[in-house]
Amino acid sequence: CQENEPKDTSPEGKKDISKEYIVVRLLKDIPTFVGADGRNYTMAKEDVAVLSAVNAKALINRNAAIQISVKK
Repeated sequence: CQENEPKDTSPEGKKDISKEYIVVRLLKDIPTFVGADGRNYTMAKEDVAVLSAVNAKALINRNAAIQISVKK
């Protein structure tokens, strides 16, 4: 573990990413964009993706995606 890395204190070593990432379904084709992580993303209508909350909320606010829930 490096000094700057957050420590995983969740049970069984599993990190709760539900606050950091959101599962979305795209409602339209999205031109290539640079995400908050600096990576390029190209998405098409009906794609399902797990995106950082920042990117997902931006697409949802532009009516380009909807949040979907995944059952365990």
